[in-house]
Amino acid sequence: MCSQTDKEIDGRGCKLRVLINPPGDAYWNMAVDEAVFISHIEGKVTTTLRLYTFEKPSITYGYFQEVGPGDYQDRIKVRRITGGGVVLHHLDQTISLVIKPGDFNLKRKEDLYYNFSRALREGLSSFGDITAFGGHSSSERVSVYECFSKIAPEDLVVAGRKLAGYSQRRRRGFTLLQASMRLYEGEEDGAISLEEICNSPPELNGVHRAIIAGFEKAWKVKTYRSDLTRYERELAERLIEKYNSDKWNFKVDKVVRL
Repeated sequence: MCSQTDKEIDGRGCKLRVLINPPGDAYWNMAVDEAVFISHIEGKVTTTLRLYTFEKPSITYGYFQEVGPGDYQDRIKVRRITGGGVVLHHLDQTISLVIKPGDFNLKRKEDLYYNFSRALREGLSSFGDITAFGGHSSSERVSVYECFSKIAPEDLVVAGRKLAGYSQRRRRGFTLLQASMRLYEGEEDGAISLEEICNSPPELNGVHRAIIAGFEKAWKVKTYRSDLTRYERELAERLIEKYNSDKWNFKVDKVVRL
């Protein structure tokens, strides 16, 4: 078991598996996240950090949100298994983490958010002054993509605007954390982008290296690159049917309007 002091992870002795996947469609991306999550719960893979992007403009929205077929007609729409708000994908870096928080002595979901933000802040510091955690937004812009219009205490914030936002799903003592971080300018959703911070478009491979290095340094953990296992890929190919269905995306039981 890894240790923790003052809610900061000390991962010496632990390994973090890293997946870097090519751009995929929204249904496939959500199916893969759930497949990796299930694989970790079943003990088939270790703690996994996944970096991926969306090949077409899309939105994902939280499990308990109500979105209809006629909403956001210019975007591919898919419901996440995690909570949270509406997130626009295409100019962002999407990140997921499957983890058993108990293995890292993390007792509260806020502690996982904090350590995740700490790793991102450590890695992305080379792009600019990324020093603040969340609070109250200084932006007066109103956006239908409310994930980036609302700021939580553990969010990564620059100049009063959110750089990265998170959502979680917990199951049997395991957690899937999904995160979105804006890379490039071009969307009016209240987010600040890395391009805006460093005054030039960031190079994607450089972003990947920075994120991985941030986890290695902040968590004191060893990382190793991997590919999806055959089991994960076959499971994702089955799960994609759910994520590509109107029953899942628009008719989930117990949906509430946020």
